Amino acid sequence: MQRKETHRPMKVGAYCTCSARFAVWRATGVIPITSPPAHTGTFQPTWLEGFDLLYFRLHGNEQGTVWFGDMGVPAITAAQILQADLEGAVVVVGNCFGDKGPVTKALFTAGAKTVIAGPGKNIAARKRVVGVDLLVRNLIRSFRRHKTVDQAIRDSKRRLCFTSWRYSDRDAAQFNVLGGAK
Repeated sequence: MQRKETHRPMKVGAYCTCSARFAVWRATGVIPITSPPAHTGTFQPTWLEGFDLLYFRLHGNEQGTVWFGDMGVPAITAAQILQADLEGAVVVVGNCFGDKGPVTKALFTAGAKTVIAGPGKNIAARKRVVGVDLLVRNLIRSFRRHKTVDQAIRDSKRRLCFTSWRYSDRDAAQFNVLGGAK
């Protein structure tokens, strides 16, 4: 009798602005941590631990020293990420300027296997799964089909071509792997 191979389900986590919670939930299938109410004073780094894929959709700027929630609420700092154990996680940063700054660099130091982010201002919607949310949904589906990070991102970006008439989806197609093991 042949033994059927079983796979551990993928664990997905998300931290986003309160206004993006619906789109992030629809993209990931998980209820995200939101800012507000979470902020740098209440955020616990252990909330980021134990995930295979971790998705951030907060507000960023070119300096990247802090990521923000709605209304300019400071949501997370590089120091807080450095306190988390992100060992082996694939992290998608859907923030504006998510490819730069000390907070993004802290993800690698905290153990992230790979960070996927896009340059400049990243466009998404509050209640619709478009742009980076669609990229994340496609990545999750690809990973569940046991694809590698490189295969999953290629597959996910290829799927964005079908909706490239949307600016947000063309923008998400510019996301790339920043480093780490592939």
